[in-house]
Amino acid sequence: MLRYVTVRVLILIPVLFTVSVVVFLVLHLAPGDPVSLVAGNQAPPAVRAEVRRQLHLDQPLVVQYALFVKNAVQGNFGRSYVIGKPVGQLLYERIGNTLRIGVPAFLLSYLLAIPLGVLAAARHRTWNDYLVLAIGNFGVAVPEFIVSLVLIFVFGYKLGWFPTSGIGSWKHLVLPIVALTIASLSLTVRFVRASVLEELHGDYVRTARAKGLSGRRVLWGHALRNALLPLISLSALRLGWLLGGTVVVEVVFGWPGAGRLLVDAVTSRDYPVIQGATLVLAAGVVLANLVADILYAVVDPRIRY
Repeated sequence: MLRYVTVRVLILIPVLFTVSVVVFLVLHLAPGDPVSLVAGNQAPPAVRAEVRRQLHLDQPLVVQYALFVKNAVQGNFGRSYVIGKPVGQLLYERIGNTLRIGVPAFLLSYLLAIPLGVLAAARHRTWNDYLVLAIGNFGVAVPEFIVSLVLIFVFGYKLGWFPTSGIGSWKHLVLPIVALTIASLSLTVRFVRASVLEELHGDYVRTARAKGLSGRRVLWGHALRNALLPLISLSALRLGWLLGGTVVVEVVFGWPGAGRLLVDAVTSRDYPVIQGATLVLAAGVVLANLVADILYAVVDPRIRY
């Protein structure tokens, strides 16, 4: 097990290195001059030269990348050109806001998807199965921003039950969480249904039924237990989506999360924020997949070999 974990951790190094190189090069090769954002277009040449020196833009590209990596390892991503605050502080604040709506949505989607998926698989090709499939297809077919706008129109403007934007009391959390839950539920419930259906056709299920075990015990005690193993890998993907994929919902609801911070930074060409946010979100996705790999090996010993 230790060897397995060590290999998985070592794999992270080239992945994060590749991500850092791509982020660094894309931003430095993109059109636009960061000096103009900091000093202004009308700044004298002497001022622009001093700003360029302070930003290390007068150094070779290799030196700039080395400084970027050195500072990033220390948690220093520079200061925002637009807001003026340290990027690390902005990310700390915004990622916390993203988790406030993302984690409840993640948990709710699984609490709903598992029983619904099991119900659909156990009653295959009945109205229960078709209803669950309709729920799954709805979430896949309808974009997140459409769901968010419908929730705002119905529960915000028409009924006036919840605020439609901003951050504040618990009421501000409800609509974004519901929108994210609907988006996550659709994929998860279809995955659970397909996984349980596959297990129900296994030889061990047939053997368990031949021994006289009840259908409920076979379903919940045997088939579901093995069907949930692939959900560990899916959970890692959903956690990655949680960190970076909530951007649509955050923009629609005016929620100050990490996704909206990244969108605003791209719009204003705030390079330090773009670099820091992209690198942190990518690291979060990679670490989530690492945890999933380790948990999978713990749950299923065959993976270690």
